[in-house]
Amino acid sequence: SKYVADSTLAAVDAARGGRYRVAVRTPGRRGDELLADAARDAADRGLRLLGLFGVKEGNLPYQTTDGDFDPVGCRPEQPPSADRLRKKYCPLEPYSAADLAENPTLADMTRAALDVLGRRDRFWLMVEAGDVDWASHANDVDAAIGAVKSGDAALQAVGAWIERRDAWRDSVVIVTSDHGHMFVLDDPAALAGR
Repeated sequence: SKYVADSTLAAVDAARGGRYRVAVRTPGRRGDELLADAARDAADRGLRLLGLFGVKEGNLPYQTTDGDFDPVGCRPEQPPSADRLRKKYCPLEPYSAADLAENPTLADMTRAALDVLGRRDRFWLMVEAGDVDWASHANDVDAAIGAVKSGDAALQAVGAWIERRDAWRDSVVIVTSDHGHMFVLDDPAALAGR
């Protein structure tokens, strides 16, 4: 990983005396299955879970509107004025079949986190479909909509997890954005119905 040193991973890994069950992208292994197995193991052993997945740039593959992973804004036929943004926000090369298979989705990561945290009496979890930010800065509505769909799938995973445990009375789910670019609320009291 370009963000976490191998020495750091070794220091936290439960296999080496650390407190985390570490799961990393592994060639030839499905990311969703690898992470689910690691989550079960962490929950059973009372460990924390650290999942480290992604492509060369460190991000998960960006989903697009139609569910594929080929953002329209990243295609070479875009106008030259998009080159600067395309270079900054688009994959350097198309995602490979391994990139897509060996990485879990945001919903997969949400389920894994809930499986581990759910062994505690109380917890909180923050889930972010962060690729919507990159897509919005790149003016790539295709990837931005795909990110919203990724976030929705993660939210559905949260709802299903709560439903299976009949835990709605004990759960609070808040859906918000970290910031917005288009919506300005001048009169918040108008929404409160006063």
